Amino acid sequence: MTKPTEEILLNDRNDRKELDARSIACHVRELIKLIGEDPNREGLRKTPERFEKAFKFLTSGYHQNVDHVLNGATFSVAYDEMVIVKDIEFFSLCEHHLLPFFGKAHVAYLPDKRPKVSA
Repeated sequence: MTKPTEEILLNDRNDRKELDARSIACHVRELIKLIGEDPNREGLRKTPERFEKAFKFLTSGYHQNVDHVLNGATFSVAYDEMVIVKDIEFFSLCEHHLLPFFGKAHVAYLPDKRPKVSA
């Protein structure tokens, strides 16, 4: 049985092929037309490509391998005091509106105990 994240990454490969065939920018151009704007107007001419670039950046974490990102930074130590990591920057997209949001997270935990996360 695959883990949920593995399943998402495996399914995503098929979705990416469809996206490559018709770019996100092409769909954004159609959205601009649907709201009654002219995608060839000077101020909008490169908006579909800018949107595609931003969207790919904001969702880039979906395609990252956590082991590669951590690069072996996890290790065992004999330590019994609280560990605190503050100001971890994050960003993502609201899945209901596809609007970006960002913030900072703080993590505190006692080794060998369940982590407590607050924002």
